[in-house]
Parts: sequence; structure tokens; C-alpha cells
Amino acid sequence: MLAADQALVESFAGRVPACRATWAATQIASVASRSGREAGACDLCARVLCAMVQRSLLTPRGLAEEIAMQRDTEGTIALGVRLCNCGALPAELYGLFHDFAEAPQRLRAARDELKSYVASLPCYSYAGGLSVVACAGDVAAACDQIEADIATTDGAVPVVLGLDTETQPQFTRGPRNPVALIQVATHACVYLFPMPRLLWCPGFGEVCGSWLSASSVLAPLQRLLERRDVLKAGCSVTEDIAALSMLFQCPSFVARVGDSAVDLTRLAQAGGFTVSGIASLTAVFLDQRVDKKLAVSDWARADLTNAQLLYAAGDAWLSRMLYLELLKCGAARFNWSTQHPKQRSTFALQLRRLLTPADPVTPQPPPPPPPPPPPPPPPLLPSLPVLPSP
Repeated sequence: MLAADQALVESFAGRVPACRATWAATQIASVASRSGREAGACDLCARVLCAMVQRSLLTPRGLAEEIAMQRDTEGTIALGVRLCNCGALPAELYGLFHDFAEAPQRLRAARDELKSYVASLPCYSYAGGLSVVACAGDVAAACDQIEADIATTDGAVPVVLGLDTETQPQFTRGPRNPVALIQVATHACVYLFPMPRLLWCPGFGEVCGSWLSASSVLAPLQRLLERRDVLKAGCSVTEDIAALSMLFQCPSFVARVGDSAVDLTRLAQAGGFTVSGIASLTAVFLDQRVDKKLAVSDWARADLTNAQLLYAAGDAWLSRMLYLELLKCGAARFNWSTQHPKQRSTFALQLRRLLTPADPVTPQPPPPPPPPPPPPPPPLLPSLPVLPSP
């Protein structure tokens, strides 16, 4: 450090009164937290705080508590590393600051590795059974066929349906577009319910067409999805259930489905995997790549293209297969979460845990000794014979 810079730091630290040292440390740490990657500002803040510790205006523990109150930013972590190097912070905190300082690089490396791995996989294309419901009158028959597929499911695997929805893309703010396509996958086939075909009643002659009520047309499908004994698996299935509740005009639909809807992302996270989304899950568990280009295509058109139908069927089919694979593999497969660093959002929490002393264990007094047994009763005197009176 230049002599002029050192003199400036010493002059500033010397002008801070002891009664305002904590407030000054908070303001300086806040400046460092907002500095981001500006190394000069972070260095200057670290020098001032280090000088304040050397002048006994702050204790190392008090300084660490002030840093723990800041936002989890690169500036805060860089400030902690510099203060640990100069001895202004307790040495036991260096490992925590150092791990978080290297977290962005490890996270970018892990993401790049995952992207290169996914790019090398073969592209997935659905090639199973496909049934597109053509009109409103066919909804009940399609649901009956799904019920038949459920009844013939192998008893060795759980009864689960792959569930997904497609919505017209929306690139502006405002109310969310209604569901345009519902996909339901069984072990034998994928059933597609396109809303433009099912809910639009064309006119005849001079009579104009009209939209039918979704709650009446899709009532058999709603009853099927409300079955608690049949699991519904999908990525972001909670959002799909909420969208279907609006489509069915039934606010209680979410509660009726209940715990029978399984979010694949949350299920994977519960097993220790940090990947999310059907594309990443398919790459990790099924070793195949999913092309998501058609996700933003026109799903509100009356006649979907063959590519759209196969894409939609593949999403529902993969949802069911991924659920079964997650149950089968568990954490035994290669765990991408080992490549990911600690999440930045847990930094302040871990720092506060290190700074918070453990509650002292108060020794419990020994239990009182049991009371002594009562003394035995005195022996009874033998009865004397009655003497005759003289």
C-alpha cells in the first residue's frame, strides 16, 4: 500500500469516535457489500476496518457480526477474505469466506460441464402410442380408456400418470393464457386433449360457432385426475394443477388432487440432486437430450403439427418414466449436486451459526436420594393371663 493511502486510512480510522465505531463499521461494510467486483473500493473498506480493529475500536467478533448482517454479495465475501488475511477477523471464519469466494467459479464450471454432457447425448423422440381426442364427445371414451390402462398396470410398479400442459406463449405482462393442451401418459399410451378442438363448437349455415364450457366437457377428465389413489407426476406439476383448476372453473380442484400430484424437481431435490426441469432430469437419469425449441410454439392453433404432437406426448411420457427412475435409482446414480458449491443464500446463515455460541448445557442436579424405608413396627406384647381376684 502506498504511504499516502496508509496515511488516509489511519486518519479516517483515528477520527471515528469509539461510541460511533459500530455504526461506522456497518456503513463501511454496506459500501463494500455494494461494491461488487470493484477491488479498489473493497480494499479500501478492508483497510479502514482493519485499522479500527487495531485501534481497539472494534473487536474481531463484533466486526464479524456486522458483516453477517450484510447482504450475501460478492463484495461482502471479498471483504471477509481480506479481513481474514490481515487478521481482523477470527481465523476460524477464513474457510467459510474462502469457500464462498470460489463458489461462482465452481458453479460456472459445473454448469459448463453439464451443458457439454447434455449436448453429447442423443436427442429423445417419442415413438409410443398416441391418441388425440378429436371432439368433445370423445372425452368420456378417452377417460374410460385411461381407466382401463390404470387397471392393467403391472402391480410391481406404482400406479402413476404422466401429466403436463401446454399454454400459448406469452411475452408480455398480464393474466396468464389458459391451458391449450392437456397431456396424460399411462404405461401404454399418451392421450392428448387439445382445447381448441374440444371446446369450440362450429356453426352451421348462418349460425355462428361458440365456445363450450370446459367444466362440462372435461368433467370426466377432472374426475379422473381427482383420484387420490393414482399419482400424477410432472415437472412444475403444481402450476399445472393450478392452471387446470382455472380451466375447470373449480377452485377446490387443487385440494381434491392433494398429495397425489408429485413434482419431479422437488422429488429429485429430496434425493440430493440439484438439477431441475425435464430436460436436465432426462439427461441425468435417462441419458437422453430433450429439444425444447417447440415449447414456445403456437399451441392455440386448431390443427397441431406432427412435431408438436410428438413433443407434447414426449413431455408427458418422460414425466412418468422419470418418476419411476427416481424411485429406482435414488442417490445411487452420479450426483451432479457434488459438483455444485454451497448456495450463496446460505452464507449469512452459516456465518451467524459460527458466531452464535452454543447454549451452555446446564448440569442437572442429581436426583434426591430415595427416602429411607419406614422403621418396622414394634413387636406386639404377648397378652398376660388374667389372674383371679383374691
